[in-house]
Amino acid sequence: MMARNAELLGDIGGALTAGGTADALTVTANSGFTAYANGQVLALKIATDNTGAATLNVNGIGAKAIRKMVTAGESALAGAELQATGIYILMYQSALNAAAGAWLLLNPTMDLSAYVTLTGVQTLTNKTLTSPAINTPTITGGSGSAMTLTTPTMTGGSWTGGTDLAIADGGTGASTAAAAFTALKQAASTTATGVVELATAAEVTTGTDTARVPSVSTMGDHQGVAKAWVYFDASTGTPVIGDDFNVSSITDNGLGDFTINFTTALPNANYSVAGSAYDASTVRTHAVGVLARLTTSVRVRVLSAGSSTGVDADDINVMVMG
Repeated sequence: MMARNAELLGDIGGALTAGGTADALTVTANSGFTAYANGQVLALKIATDNTGAATLNVNGIGAKAIRKMVTAGESALAGAELQATGIYILMYQSALNAAAGAWLLLNPTMDLSAYVTLTGVQTLTNKTLTSPAINTPTITGGSGSAMTLTTPTMTGGSWTGGTDLAIADGGTGASTAAAAFTALKQAASTTATGVVELATAAEVTTGTDTARVPSVSTMGDHQGVAKAWVYFDASTGTPVIGDDFNVSSITDNGLGDFTINFTTALPNANYSVAGSAYDASTVRTHAVGVLARLTTSVRVRVLSAGSSTGVDADDINVMVMG
């Protein structure tokens, strides 16, 4: 029993010195075990700094990866976790390294120069923080030497006081969303992308504004766009609409006499009406005239060519402009 205790103390007391290479370590343990088992512990004195992922072969059983625990979980060594002349404790676990088995490094060397922990109220004078991860900070302006953050990542938190970051430096030059939009926006033109204001219906109707654009809903208010149009067939005695715009229905007032009712009333009755009519059965065209203009409808008459006789043609087209 005393001999076994001595072997154990020799394995965990720091007397073992690793051989092999920097990333492929070997050692002969005082305990002459011939197979790896969970809970086996060794304390090794390292001869050379590791440069990356490393393995350990004990008693010639076979090389197993050396792993460490990080915030994301189990990980291979990356380099410099094992430092020359340092003593490191490793424990074997079969579940590590995707159940391939590995030695878990319990005390890896950490490069503390890469970490800065600020708690409470701290004053940094003439300091440059390169690629800092700032988690939920509150950075308040104030006086004193400027603080330089190079490529920072800010998660949550707030910034109060200080100077707004200039547009030339990648900021907005403003401290509110509305002011930032005003500072960053540029007017659109025929050659440049930018911000443009929507025109009102009245401005679209006037049609002289060059700084604003119509929305889809106001395009029809422009004087150069048809306010209503319809194609219909009256040859059966009842008008049948083939297609239309801004026409809700057609009232048949008699032979060749039709009232075209608008879905949306026009702003005034001073509009122009153009029409055409054709009868396939007689292969003749007919005249289309206006009987009455209202803001809610227009009444038209289709007359046989060269006479005053109304015709229920099979191809009647009416368009309202203005």
